[in-house]
Amino acid sequence: MFLLPCLHMFQFTESSFLQSIDVFVYALLGAGYLAFAYIMKKDTFVQKVFHYTAGIISLFAFIYISFQGLMIREDSDSWTLLLAYFIIAGTYIYLSNITNRQVFRWLAPVFLVSVGIQLWNVAIEPYFSISWQFFMFIYAAFLFFIIGFRRQWKYIQAIGTSTYYVSAGVMFFTLLYGLLLKEFIELAIMLVLLGVLCLLVSTSAKVVEKQAAEWLHAISWILALFVIYPELAERIPAYQERLDIPFHIAVSSIVLLAVLQGLGSCEKAWFREGSLLRWPIRVLYRCFRSVILLL
Repeated sequence: MFLLPCLHMFQFTESSFLQSIDVFVYALLGAGYLAFAYIMKKDTFVQKVFHYTAGIISLFAFIYISFQGLMIREDSDSWTLLLAYFIIAGTYIYLSNITNRQVFRWLAPVFLVSVGIQLWNVAIEPYFSISWQFFMFIYAAFLFFIIGFRRQWKYIQAIGTSTYYVSAGVMFFTLLYGLLLKEFIELAIMLVLLGVLCLLVSTSAKVVEKQAAEWLHAISWILALFVIYPELAERIPAYQERLDIPFHIAVSSIVLLAVLQGLGSCEKAWFREGSLLRWPIRVLYRCFRSVILLL
């Protein structure tokens, strides 16, 4: 009964002018069931059935759209795919807010990641020389900080925890993928950005989260220093032949130590003046000190 309108819409779309935008229509079907649920809000049972039906239809629409995405690639309809992904992600975010089902809350960030992948396909790759893994790292870091960590907006709080872990997993995967491709300079930049992100997360009131962020900040910057060595050795053969890894580690330690001392002086000066910058300087000082100790 509840799926019958969906079947009729599928048949109509396949045999009409809507076939050219069928992926958009199928994504919109799920959102349409949410409208039916709102109309039937006086009947709790029927409203819940419409909610679950919207989720099921959106999930099948996502599978179909993803298959179409593999077939279409760089065709002009790729923008339609992007819009369809947006609608599906929005549908699941809405369902996450009005229901207590964890499946909606965990699938919503997955669909948001799919939006990022399609965004790279249609808006980044054709116009910018930015690799997939670098863009997805930045995109996942944005989701992690805005939705997973800060959670200031009312309508994204329901998917805060799931986005926190899903986006962290995406960042970890993109780092491994960059390492697999041996894009060392790009990987070093990603690790530095990860350290900056951890610096922001270190403001958390949660003790475990704060300590983990501070240590991960130190480790990510150490790894950033290490991974640029193969690139330097390849571009400057004399660097490896005459200096090698011990010199690289020693110079990196000296540079970090110099920055550490500079931050220590800045911390004392700004603390005396009562500047609002004394807190971030103090955090930077602690993080750089952790890096030096690990080296």
